[in-house]
Amino acid sequence: MPIVGRLGLLLGVMALGSVQPSVVRADTIDGQWCSKDGRSFSIDGPKFVTPGEKRLDGDYDRHGFAYTVPAGGAGAGTRVDMDLIDDYTLNVRTTDGAVKIWQRCRRLSS
Repeated sequence: MPIVGRLGLLLGVMALGSVQPSVVRADTIDGQWCSKDGRSFSIDGPKFVTPGEKRLDGDYDRHGFAYTVPAGGAGAGTRVDMDLIDDYTLNVRTTDGAVKIWQRCRRLSS
C-alpha cells in the first residue's frame, strides 16, 4: 500500500477512535436546586440541606451527590442519587427507580 494510502487509513482510524459518546458535565453540582412544585435543596460539598430543611452530610463528588433520606422525612431510609446533566439540570433518582428533573434555582433580581 502506498504511503499516502497508509496515512489516509491511519488518519481515518484515529478520527473514528476519537468519536465517542460522552456525557456533558457542568462545572459543579454545588448550589441551590428547585423542583417544578416549588421545593428546593442545596448542596455545598458534602453538606446538604434537604427539601424538608434537614441538614446532613452526603456522598459528594463534583458532578454527583448521594444521601439517604433521614428519619422523619418522606421516604425515610431511601437512597437518593443525583447526577449533574448540565449547568442547569440535575437528575434525581431514588432506589425505586423514579427519576425527577430538578433545575438550578434562578436568582431573583432586585
